[in-house]
Amino acid sequence: MGTSPPGSPIRRTAALAIVSSLVALGLAEGLTRILGLAPAVGRIEVDSADSPLQPSLSPVQGYELKAGFRSVAHPDFRTNSHGLRGPERAIPKPPGVFRIALVGDSVVEGVGLEREADTIPVRLERLLAGRRIEVLNAATRGYNTQAEVELFRRRVLPYQPDLALVVFVRNDHQTLHRYAGATWNYRRPRWSEQLFHASHLFRFAALRLNLFHLREEVDPDYLEERIGQGQAVDNVAAGLAELELLSRAHGFRTIVAVWPNFSDSIRDPPGLMEPHSDRMRVETLAAQHQIPVVRLREGFARDYAERGPGQPSPGQLYTFDGMHPTAEGTRVAAALLLQLLEEHRLLRP
Repeated sequence: MGTSPPGSPIRRTAALAIVSSLVALGLAEGLTRILGLAPAVGRIEVDSADSPLQPSLSPVQGYELKAGFRSVAHPDFRTNSHGLRGPERAIPKPPGVFRIALVGDSVVEGVGLEREADTIPVRLERLLAGRRIEVLNAATRGYNTQAEVELFRRRVLPYQPDLALVVFVRNDHQTLHRYAGATWNYRRPRWSEQLFHASHLFRFAALRLNLFHLREEVDPDYLEERIGQGQAVDNVAAGLAELELLSRAHGFRTIVAVWPNFSDSIRDPPGLMEPHSDRMRVETLAAQHQIPVVRLREGFARDYAERGPGQPSPGQLYTFDGMHPTAEGTRVAAALLLQLLEEHRLLRP
């Protein structure tokens, strides 16, 4: 008495309810994806044991690479004692050495590349072998121009660079940390982090209801208030102005290289253009400080045309996702950067 035999109406009803709930959740997940209700996010985890990042004392940066970090999950990822990806470099600079600081964000840092040898700075230094030229990886994922220049001021100037080569990316005009979360010692179940990445429906709910403090970490207004108070309204203008002042004070030269968009074609990022003009805003701002700007689009387009038919699309060949370079993308980028440095006669004191 009191128990339902196998196949009873109660069990069938319960099973039907479970199946119906799973189907409803699946439909809701699909609808959320189709309508694009949950924004794409690039999670930047700060201050966990396996994260290369830590909070920065500078509100302009918000976070920075840890000094002397070695990744367990990615053994070839290391930072030196000044928090730059790559090997130690002598301070002060040895006599006769010419130093290039490759300034940028995740494109230069090499996010997505397992091997340090595949990053743009290492490839460029190898192309310059025999000339006593060192190339510093002066980049951190998620940074915009002002944060990059602040990193340069705080961490790179002690290396006495002779040249700052800024790789300008399409999101450099954005406010730092936009749609990029930073964990600030919140404790939450591991499944919630995984589900936040995998499920559009859960991400939509988490951002609306601030589940597990996730909205606090991703909402751009919150982040700007929390860790972006030092940023200027126009961070690119502020960054380039600061870079000119540093250049005059410390005697290095500067050049900007604009990273293109990669998809079925190779284009200049449309979001960088001045209204009703074929000129980029970064070109207008850089001209105010006598900083030359070179677009890498033409070089990549020329390389792709020389390969002939039957190739993967530019987005598949040169990048993982339309922006972050593959090993082949960094190989071509390093060759193009060397070419522009030689054309502008920048490889001399």
